[in-house]
Amino acid sequence: MVLLGVTLRAADPQSAPIDIPIPVGEPVTGIKIPQYDESGKISMTLLAGKARKLDDSKVEFDNLKISFTDKEGKEILVEIPHALLDTQTKLLTADSKTVITRDDFDLDGEKAEFDTVTRTGKFKGRVRASFRNDSTIGQPSS
Repeated sequence: MVLLGVTLRAADPQSAPIDIPIPVGEPVTGIKIPQYDESGKISMTLLAGKARKLDDSKVEFDNLKISFTDKEGKEILVEIPHALLDTQTKLLTADSKTVITRDDFDLDGEKAEFDTVTRTGKFKGRVRASFRNDSTIGQPSS
């Protein structure tokens, strides 16, 4: 596995492109790319089965897993079989089924787009949601 010390978010997130130091055209397997916040703490991790830089601004990923903690402090895992990252716009586009999992829900859609700066995304095509609620609030007691 290759661990790259890459900061996906620059001090000014809109200015600097993402730097993924792999050679253009050469596939790299087992790549892990951590993203750090302003204080130097890991805020997100990208783990890919394979990454290949198509040109100076596009990186293709196979078997991509993105993990991060949301505003509620819950761990989120995003799994994408195939995606393309534009290092200039910092947008990750998935052209295959994308699954988002948190301890209380699962979402999946045919295609997705994910903004690595704001950590927001949207699904395209058919979407399925499944929610779990372990709470007993409002349920009659025995």
